Amino acid sequence: MTTRRERDFLQADYAATRGLLDRLGDDQFIERIGLEARLETLEAELQQLKADLEAPEATVTFGGAPVRDQRGIEATFAADALQGFQDLVARVGAARRHGALGAGGPIPEARAFQLHVTGIARGSFGFEFERLEGDPGELSSEVRDAVQETAAVLASMKGSDEDFAGTLAELDARVSGTLRGFIERISKANATVKMIAGERVVEFSENDVQLATERITSAETTTEVVEREGELVGFLPESAAFEFKVAGGDVLRGKLTAESNQPEALKHVWGTRSVASLRVTTVSRPGRESRRAYQLLSVPRALSAG
Repeated sequence: MTTRRERDFLQADYAATRGLLDRLGDDQFIERIGLEARLETLEAELQQLKADLEAPEATVTFGGAPVRDQRGIEATFAADALQGFQDLVARVGAARRHGALGAGGPIPEARAFQLHVTGIARGSFGFEFERLEGDPGELSSEVRDAVQETAAVLASMKGSDEDFAGTLAELDARVSGTLRGFIERISKANATVKMIAGERVVEFSENDVQLATERITSAETTTEVVEREGELVGFLPESAAFEFKVAGGDVLRGKLTAESNQPEALKHVWGTRSVASLRVTTVSRPGRESRRAYQLLSVPRALSAG
């Protein structure tokens, strides 16, 4: 149910409950207490929905060379930066929904993660992004999650070296390429950027942009698919996480893909000898320790007892 549909449902429920309460006599104390409590709950939920509807999915504000005294922003930079941001959200969302995006071809359901510019954000110069009435409702929560994850990914670009390398290793290759392009756009324009998504605020000063650019351009990412024999010792479908103990004792931890996140099938092979097909992504940077991330590509193949 979309937020607006949920609001309409709650408003109808509130009106019906109000009508029932108005028809009760003064001596019907127990019934009145129950309905009054219900009205209080509905009022609180409606107030929260009102706040959700009024708040944009994201606000992205730019500063620096392309911005003129909070009065305007260079049109070519704005168009380029907005396209880069939209592409990043769409790829993050598609990777969350479908797993690996592949080296080329169209992004699956990219339009389902389309945002609209619905307002101008002040404080330097920026834009408010929202989904509008008529957008695919069944993906509303996934779009919101994609925007939140985009903010988290951007935050890791200015975080610790461990956060940076860990995030980059876990990203789909097309997401990391889009992320690199977005950061390079900001850097080449000598701009700054600030993103607000819900309660998360990510702000890049000129130094932050420079650091992120140096990091992401110097990082080398390689990917290989390997098979390992061992046992699936843990998995969490909700967070798409797994643990696989390989022969020899090492435990590999990583993310389930859309193809491998099948709880019933995983339960069937859990704790048994099996072969796992894994995508291993390695991030290498000069003078830094390499970081690896693992994705389970499919449900492990059980081996016979013999």
